[in-house]
Amino acid sequence: MAVVMTSGMFIYVHNRRQTPEGEELHPFYEILAKWNQAAPNQVESVTNTEDKKTKKEEIPLSKIRSDALKFLLRAVVYTIIYIPVFSTMDGFVRTCQEPPETFTNTPYLHQIFRTSIPLASIFYYIWLGVTFTLHIALIPLLHLWAHSVQLCIVAWMPSVSHKTLRKLHKELVNFVAQPPLFDKPWLTRSVYDLWSCRWHQIFRPGFHQIAYNPIRRLFGKKHRILGRLIGTIAVFACSGAMHDYIMLSMLGYSNWRAPGMLGYQTLFFFLQSLATIVSAMSPKLPPWLARTLTWVWVLYTAPLFVEPYIRIGLHKYVQVPGFPKIMDGTIRSICPYGPRKYFH
Repeated sequence: MAVVMTSGMFIYVHNRRQTPEGEELHPFYEILAKWNQAAPNQVESVTNTEDKKTKKEEIPLSKIRSDALKFLLRAVVYTIIYIPVFSTMDGFVRTCQEPPETFTNTPYLHQIFRTSIPLASIFYYIWLGVTFTLHIALIPLLHLWAHSVQLCIVAWMPSVSHKTLRKLHKELVNFVAQPPLFDKPWLTRSVYDLWSCRWHQIFRPGFHQIAYNPIRRLFGKKHRILGRLIGTIAVFACSGAMHDYIMLSMLGYSNWRAPGMLGYQTLFFFLQSLATIVSAMSPKLPPWLARTLTWVWVLYTAPLFVEPYIRIGLHKYVQVPGFPKIMDGTIRSICPYGPRKYFH
């Protein structure tokens, strides 16, 4: 959450400098609900439609209350669906024994180009990576809960003005209309498509402000293509440095030389930047071949990102607060290296 807020702060500071004197400055927390500013057309179309409706006729109180209950019901349904999903995914990570190489001084990097990686290890790394990703997907649900509960409470308060209700209703409608946090990543046809459009865009606006745009401007119009290439690498480098800093903070600065730790996530993102550039410049391939090559690359390099989390033991305590651990006993049967002897 601290990382999300830091990325949001970059956008907030930029917007504050761009706001003309005398105009309303939106509060910081609103920035955190705008994770995909790269594709605003859908949100703008809904906003414009709502504005036109508002100008023609006032939104009745019954409509606001009805929508508030609908959005709250949506949050409840999503939560009911998420409980068994997270109980299964988190249960596997909590109870299954880690790959044996994570207990040695030989990290994944030393094996990736030298020896074949056991399928059981690849399966474990993929499951762990998907599980961590699913936790990011909880962010929209938390926002939906907060906004819908707020509107449900305020909509039944007689002292609240109709103008305030319309404002809260519009914000909730716009939030729901945003592009999805993950836009069907399994359909991606290139590494460029995956990271630019389909993967979560929480940090995209912040990285554009502090890395991509400044680097691109340095090269000017004469070397525009080179500026875009270097800017792309700079964005991935910032992402890698950010993730490595988080890892170092959790590990402790005195342990920065531990094997398989510092620099691995930066290396992962650097490799993704090169693959992004190559895939963007490559000729169009048949969809099945493009998807196969993309996911072979991503899944084979993903352990560089995941392994540091395993080595510090973060996975042992993965759980959504309040979600039951109903699958911990059942999921042990599919552990590739057997269940862990002691788990919480």
